[in-house]
Amino acid sequence: MKKILLIDNNIDPPYGCAEIREELEKAAAGLFPITVESARAPDSALPVDFSGIDGVVISGSKTRIFENAPWIEMEMEALRSLHCLRIPTLGICYGEQLMVRALAGEAFTGASKVSEYGWVRVDLTEAAKKSAIFASLPKSFTSFGFHSDEVYRLPSNFLLAAKSERCAVQAFDVLDAPMWGVQFHPERGLVAGNQGLDRRKKNNPEQEILGRDLGETHYDPQVAHHIFKNFLQQLKG
Repeated sequence: MKKILLIDNNIDPPYGCAEIREELEKAAAGLFPITVESARAPDSALPVDFSGIDGVVISGSKTRIFENAPWIEMEMEALRSLHCLRIPTLGICYGEQLMVRALAGEAFTGASKVSEYGWVRVDLTEAAKKSAIFASLPKSFTSFGFHSDEVYRLPSNFLLAAKSERCAVQAFDVLDAPMWGVQFHPERGLVAGNQGLDRRKKNNPEQEILGRDLGETHYDPQVAHHIFKNFLQQLKG
């Protein structure tokens, strides 16, 4: 039985990151049994001992990447520990940004010049062929984007795996540890994605929505399946 720690960064309910949990469980079918344990980072509920944990997934958040709080410092310290312990870790959206901030510094992240809310075309780089997580994905695919912050650039010990028209860093590998990040949300399905876009537009009529109807023809749920399955195959042991 492989044990996965799911770090939940959500500020508002529902908590538990049900979409990520579902994708992990689907990807594990036919591989090996897993157990997924959630920990609420904003409640300062992260473990201090990572022994017995085979892998970690870090969720997105409404929290901005330049914000500071005791729980954020605690989570960045956890990320540095995961790096030192070489525990396979996948960061999604805010999780991706916080990984870079924790390991490389604040200068590498910040507010996006142009936000991405909608269905976004993601293009793999040539270097992604070397990635354990991204190598098996299509060269280009459509996934869900929902962010106003981003990773600006990567330090030398990171490999750029994907980008988009508006975002220079859509995915990366950490070269000196089994850690990966994605700015897009592979876990977000078509229905939930469009509902989120519609809520965003209703609450902020000035918000530009990208490709509202693009998901109907271009969204491929197999992208998420490949990412999470590839991640599981990197777990310790």
